[in-house]
Amino acid sequence: MAYNVLYITVILFLSNICFYPTLLQMLPLNMYIGENKFLNINNILDRYFIHENHQLFIVINTSSEADDLFSCINQEDYIYSIVMFRFIETFQKRQSMLEQPYYNILIFLDTFENIEHAFNKTQNKILWEYNSRFIFIINKNLVEEIDHQLEEKFKPLRRQNIFQGLILFWTCSNPTHRSIATQCLKVFVFSFSYCFEEIIYIRDISNNWFAFDNFNSFTSYKKNNCKYLRISLYHDPGRALPVMKDGRAISYEGYDGYTMQTIAEYLHMTPIWLTLNTHVTSGFRQENGTLTGTSGEVAYGRADIAANSRYIKEWPEVKFTYPHDTDSLFIVVPKSKRVPQYKQLFLPFTSSLWGALLVTLLLASLIWYHIKKYMFYIVGIQNRNVTMENAFIDLFRSFITGTTNMTPTTTVERLFFIIVVFFGIIMTSAFQGSLTSFLSVPIYHKDINTLKEVKNSKFRLFVYKSIKSIVHFDPSDETMMPLWKKFLFVDNFTHMLEYLGKYDDMGCTMNEYSVRLIFRLKNYMKDGHPLLHKVRENILTSYNVYEVPRNSPYLDEISTAVKRLTEGGFQPKWYRDTIHKYILNGYLSEHFNILNARTTPLLLKHMQTAFYILFIGLFHSFLVFLAELLIKIRKKNH
Repeated sequence: MAYNVLYITVILFLSNICFYPTLLQMLPLNMYIGENKFLNINNILDRYFIHENHQLFIVINTSSEADDLFSCINQEDYIYSIVMFRFIETFQKRQSMLEQPYYNILIFLDTFENIEHAFNKTQNKILWEYNSRFIFIINKNLVEEIDHQLEEKFKPLRRQNIFQGLILFWTCSNPTHRSIATQCLKVFVFSFSYCFEEIIYIRDISNNWFAFDNFNSFTSYKKNNCKYLRISLYHDPGRALPVMKDGRAISYEGYDGYTMQTIAEYLHMTPIWLTLNTHVTSGFRQENGTLTGTSGEVAYGRADIAANSRYIKEWPEVKFTYPHDTDSLFIVVPKSKRVPQYKQLFLPFTSSLWGALLVTLLLASLIWYHIKKYMFYIVGIQNRNVTMENAFIDLFRSFITGTTNMTPTTTVERLFFIIVVFFGIIMTSAFQGSLTSFLSVPIYHKDINTLKEVKNSKFRLFVYKSIKSIVHFDPSDETMMPLWKKFLFVDNFTHMLEYLGKYDDMGCTMNEYSVRLIFRLKNYMKDGHPLLHKVRENILTSYNVYEVPRNSPYLDEISTAVKRLTEGGFQPKWYRDTIHKYILNGYLSEHFNILNARTTPLLLKHMQTAFYILFIGLFHSFLVFLAELLIKIRKKNH
């Protein structure tokens, strides 16, 4: 058996994939190969298997029992008993994200009784999918009245939701000829409705199956005979708002509610709203492996779809629809304290700029003092009232108001005051303009914006315990592991939100959608400004999806509807409508996103031109003063 399998594998992998039906003639099984070519199998593969990015599994059953076959496949030496291809190189058509790949399985069996056992074994393979398409080839003469046996075999399998469609055929061999051409082919097609109470439809197409282009029409599951779509969801402000009548929810509004109604209409089904209690959310996996919340509803067959937007998780019990949005998991902490308004008077300039301005005024005052003190050498009038204090006051008056209490009589005085006044105009104008922004916008102390800062902060974090199902921390991560120690796991997120609105000693984790909504609730605002702050560095970013059972027959159609709604812009429109309704009812602030205005204090580099002008002017004033002083002294000496 091992040599046969290895021989098949080498030939198939080294040959051109597009000629794989011909290669199947080389299977070293005498019961299936004669002098003529394997024409019947070629036609079956051409009509039944779709080659666009799909996989073909070939399970070859010898005379061994089914248990022996699958035990051999599971052995390492016989790993190539399952041959797998992707037909990407031959067929360049790219598969749409909406389409679920078909897993085509061709199984050779010796006995009819092994079919059910082979099905049960095949579905336990890791690569098995609900969308699998099966062909069973049975090399045994079967009784003509086989319909009842077939129905009895496949009805329980279908009720277990194992497969959606199947083609079964067998060869009635002539004992004297081993050639396929001399064998009689019997073909049956089985199709099923979604509802378990419906019957299995069996069609004998033995006489006309070659006339069809493919078997898709027989195995198609696009037509739905079920009447109801069971929708599991919980109340979510902004995305799932119940419409109540007689004490029960008859419909849902909001982002997810409108989407579910549209999907039900697209499937021609009536939605049944399976509303859970207010404390239930998307759910998580318990320590014993049980799924809870709406995830558990779909995983265990109590609902057809979990309608609240959620992150993609690696759970084998469920599958996810086409992504309709992205979302991130953030940490929310109390907003930092507001800077008192009297301190805001000094915020337009940085401390370095204030220091440079003070040093400049003192230096200019010193120069002005010496100019006034030694002025009698130039004009012959001695001013005995000149002091350092008076010089500083004169200079500061000129700096602030642009005026002076004296009339400049010399060139150096005129030049000096022109420079000082020009410098004062630049500095005071910049200060006044910046001060307006700082007084009109609330200024807060530095907020926490990185995970490292959260780690070093005093805050503990409320965390819904489902985070363990979607976030996996690396023990060697020096940032995330200390955060994990800060987590306080809670069951009721409503109480946590009430606590955050009253106290400022705890934070929490929250998805971005909820952050945008919570920050606009008036309960979490004071004087029109938020009480909470979103840390800019997030923990996780993921797609938003809906959840369905693993073997859901509606997955492709639901994904198609979601994609059309997303591309058409309906979901963002429904979100804006819901927010507008909240604003009209007075629950939300009208501001879409309340943030601090990016008020930046002026730095020394921003005002360096004014200082350059001042220092150049002072230098020239000093030179003019020395020149006039030297000229006057020389004249007196002569």
